[in-house]
Amino acid sequence: MPTPYTSGGRRGRPPIQQSLSIATSLEDLIRERRHQDGLETSILHSPSPLSERSGQPESAPNVAAHSTLSRAQTLGHSQRPVNDPSILLSNLASPFQPISAPIQFLTPATNEQSRVSGGHARVRAERKSLDERVEDVLDSFRGRGGTGAFLERLFDPKSENTRIKNSAKGFCRSDHLSKVLDLWWDSADAHEKILAWLKPKAVALVHELVAEEMDALSARLLMRIEDTTPGFLLNFSVESTLLPHINEVSPITYGIIREALQTERAQSENKKKNPDKIAPVIMAQLAKHRSQNASLFAIPFGLTQWAAGVPRQCIDTCAQIGLSIAYSSITKAQKVVAERCMEIARQTARTERTGLSYDNMQVESSIYTEQRPEGPVKVLTGTMIMLYALRNATDEACLLQPIIARRNKLEDITFAEHVRPSLDTRRRIHGHQDIHIVEILLEFCPSFAPKAHEYLASPILQHASHRPPPKGHITRQFPLRASPTNESSTDGNIKIWYEAFGDYLEMDVETQFGQFAIPSINDQATNSNIRGAQALRKHDTSPFHKFDIVQPAPGFFHVQLNTSWYLLSHHRGSIGDHGSLDCFIQLLEKKRHGSAHPDFHALRATEFQVLSGTILHAWKRECGFPSLALFSASNPTPQALLDIARRIRQSYASGPTNQDPTAEGVDNIFRNTQLLLRDLLYFRTLQNAIKSGDFGRVEDLLGWFTIFFAGVGAPNYCSEFLHFIQNLRLVWTPEFADVMRDNMLINMSGRDDHWTGVDENIEHVLHVLQDLFASRGIHADWDHLANISPAAHVWRALLKVFRSALGVGYKGMSHSEVDTSSLVHKVEEKVGDWELLICKSSRGETEKCTVDAIEAGVESLMGGRLAAFHKRRRAAFVTDVGNDLELEQDTIPPIPPHIAAYETLDNLSDE
Repeated sequence: MPTPYTSGGRRGRPPIQQSLSIATSLEDLIRERRHQDGLETSILHSPSPLSERSGQPESAPNVAAHSTLSRAQTLGHSQRPVNDPSILLSNLASPFQPISAPIQFLTPATNEQSRVSGGHARVRAERKSLDERVEDVLDSFRGRGGTGAFLERLFDPKSENTRIKNSAKGFCRSDHLSKVLDLWWDSADAHEKILAWLKPKAVALVHELVAEEMDALSARLLMRIEDTTPGFLLNFSVESTLLPHINEVSPITYGIIREALQTERAQSENKKKNPDKIAPVIMAQLAKHRSQNASLFAIPFGLTQWAAGVPRQCIDTCAQIGLSIAYSSITKAQKVVAERCMEIARQTARTERTGLSYDNMQVESSIYTEQRPEGPVKVLTGTMIMLYALRNATDEACLLQPIIARRNKLEDITFAEHVRPSLDTRRRIHGHQDIHIVEILLEFCPSFAPKAHEYLASPILQHASHRPPPKGHITRQFPLRASPTNESSTDGNIKIWYEAFGDYLEMDVETQFGQFAIPSINDQATNSNIRGAQALRKHDTSPFHKFDIVQPAPGFFHVQLNTSWYLLSHHRGSIGDHGSLDCFIQLLEKKRHGSAHPDFHALRATEFQVLSGTILHAWKRECGFPSLALFSASNPTPQALLDIARRIRQSYASGPTNQDPTAEGVDNIFRNTQLLLRDLLYFRTLQNAIKSGDFGRVEDLLGWFTIFFAGVGAPNYCSEFLHFIQNLRLVWTPEFADVMRDNMLINMSGRDDHWTGVDENIEHVLHVLQDLFASRGIHADWDHLANISPAAHVWRALLKVFRSALGVGYKGMSHSEVDTSSLVHKVEEKVGDWELLICKSSRGETEKCTVDAIEAGVESLMGGRLAAFHKRRRAAFVTDVGNDLELEQDTIPPIPPHIAAYETLDNLSDE
């Protein structure tokens, strides 16, 4: 029959009784269980825990009531059994409130003596372990809904019971919650349940975190096109530009992206793919797609695509997926960057000593443009102007008036003192040439190749320094806007200087010039027009209008270019002449070498291959061993190599002295080979001196090349070198001459042996602009070219910047350098077959004798060329110009008919 507190045979939930604490209820419950099992040994009387928590003692009636009432009477008052879970739950105290020692039921009593409370002695409970007491509690919940129902009620933050609600809040704020969760997470039984419960909630949480982080990242990556600067583009990198923002505001999203990019196996085994580069780019792409103005990555990447020649549609496609800005925005960015570059150039021109160089440029338009009035021409001609910051140039060193005073003295250089190389100078040149001969052996002899590094590290095989450049120096360049003015005339040159300083640099040519000299390093034709402008304006009012501020000097790239052409012209010979350049060109199957001005790089490679092959055969003859392999096995010392190299130079690469080529018994083939090797060896010495950046080595060669140009029929470059020597020795002050020496060669990369002439850098910039200036019909205009030219060095460097930023190699993994050693060995073999290095007076072949360029040059200069130079120079500054300035013409002979036919065959075979 159901009892008053049961329903349907199941125990019901009577009203909650607030008079009992959770501790009292649990202890009474435990005693009841013990009594039922026959284990009850004592009656426990405890004070009210509520009174103890409040700090007030129980009243005497309460104590008496507790001492006299039995457990049955107490339970009868509430009409519930003592171990009913509802009583335990209703009297639950907060686990974060202190519980007095007498009512601690889960820990053993620490006081071994009995205590008296309310006049009655309390018997200490039986000592049990913690696990045993937990088991007792679990037994009490059996059949009453279990611990799950109890815990659900205990940790319900929405409970209407204030005590339960506060207890749940306190538990959640404590460290116990995380400890309990850790226990469940580490449990094999609970882990899967927690994981299944956690996944949908974790997904929602991740969505919120990602959205919050991406909002913050989009704000960090905000960048307007107007804020783009050359410094930002040149210094861009994933590590310094993107990663700091990503790591600070979006670490969780970044971690998710990294995990999505690579499997666990790839993390440990894949050495090629690294998410460190692509993950930040994806983050930037997402930010750009989230916010149109988050363009910190899109702007430089879009400009890099444009600089690489990517088509417009491809750029717009990348803009759609958040990698780039649109093509129309790229055009705007070009103007912004160009104007920033011009601002930097203006500031530099006002605060530092600078040099100005320029060269003409030609841009071809489309051949498919409809011909119409005022339509674009086929070829547009203009001028590219470059400003350079000078190294070691102080205001005192660049003062103009002392230079003008020295010039007006009209002192003349002499051949013996200023042109002809002195004995010490020749010794220094020969020392460099001996090392070059050793370098050829170490580079092209397979037996010496493994030991080449060890030999080249020897102190006696190091090139002596005469004016070494600073380590790691990078020349600062400032391209100006491309001008539609053609500088290939005197009037054009005058206009270029007014445009450069007046229009582009926005300086007052009337008041801001006249105190300092400005170096201008150009090709020979430009310098000749500058001197013509000085002669025309020598009676003008100010140093700027008179062009006195301009101090021209030759660009050494054009010196190398013309030297290679004059060497080909002078030593060309014919196909049947053994040892002539034409014979070697036919042997090596070279193409497009028949014209007077072939490609410089191809021609130089051919000339150096001929030099290296011939020198290599000379090593075979002079080493003293049957083969170079046996010579290498003998481990010669660096000094021994240098001694043999000196003997080779003296025997095979020095011109004959006072030898009559028409005399009987003279071997013209051997003599021509000597002259060819000597001239090619001087050419290699000049090139290596320029690459080293040591202008002292270059200055030692000025006199020899002045004589060479006079001897091979190049009066213009002979006069250019005479002007340069005149200025270095007699016109420029010693301080300004040093400024010119320090700035004749520039280095745009900061690497050793990467120095070039100033004019070569302009040629590189012109190639960049010609590639970028995609002329298509009516779009071929100078306005667009003027908008991109001031940042030409930025566009050229952007590809390198992004290759480094994204870990892209300059060359493919399968790429290998072109090996031309077979051509060198082919020359070496034929030199031996033709016996070119053996003087044979009985040689049957009769070959035309090559003119000794040095001997002819000395004769030309001493015979009146130097005097004529001084006459023209005096006329330019003393008398009216009139007819005193006669233009000289180079005396390069026309192309022989058989050469022209050979060139035609080359072109036909290529087609």
